[in-house]
Amino acid sequence: MKARYFVAIIGLILLFLNFFAIYFNIDWISNTAYITFFFLTVLYYINKTGVNNGFYYLFMLSTFLSFVFRLFHGQWFNDEVSLVLLSLGNFALIIEASKYVEIKNAGISMQLFFLGLVCMNAMLIFTHVYELKAYISNSSVFYLYSLYYLNLLILGIVAFLYYLNSYSKKSMYFISLTLALMFADVLRDMDVFYLKDMSVELAENILRFAAAFFAVKFFTTREKQLRLVNFI
Repeated sequence: MKARYFVAIIGLILLFLNFFAIYFNIDWISNTAYITFFFLTVLYYINKTGVNNGFYYLFMLSTFLSFVFRLFHGQWFNDEVSLVLLSLGNFALIIEASKYVEIKNAGISMQLFFLGLVCMNAMLIFTHVYELKAYISNSSVFYLYSLYYLNLLILGIVAFLYYLNSYSKKSMYFISLTLALMFADVLRDMDVFYLKDMSVELAENILRFAAAFFAVKFFTTREKQLRLVNFI
């Protein structure tokens, strides 16, 4: 059996194990399944491509540790530490993707389109964070959430810029990764602060698994020459 098929089968088993844990509300199994999937995916692609990139390892280590801390959910500091680690991982993604962004002269319609996207996402994130304020009594934690979502907004802006510049396979992986992270984080907050629902947890975990895959593919895929050099 080829290694990639073996990894895919193990990934599906871990995904179903994750669903099983969510159904029976066993958080430590859910987190362990994700950590194992993340670790195996990283190992497989490092072995295959021999990635030598500091931001890659920073992102992977930060994400890995953030979910390790979730294993100890219930201790007052663990969720906040997990959020800081995820922010550090997002920062690594922002810096890495910025290498491939080239700002070019764009038409007025393209500038307005991009500005509209940024404003719409900024408004949605601001609204989401503002509504969280009613559920977070600790002001320090609220500011931490605010900074985290600002970090996520910058990641989204960089992802759009990169995608509109390139339209390469690498940029597709990056924008897919970014969207998966954004929706997963909103679903996480929905589950924690508003309504604990199994379908929300399942959707969040599917997006987390997808984000892990897209992250590794992004870092291990070579960038091709920009095709739309005058787009953005």
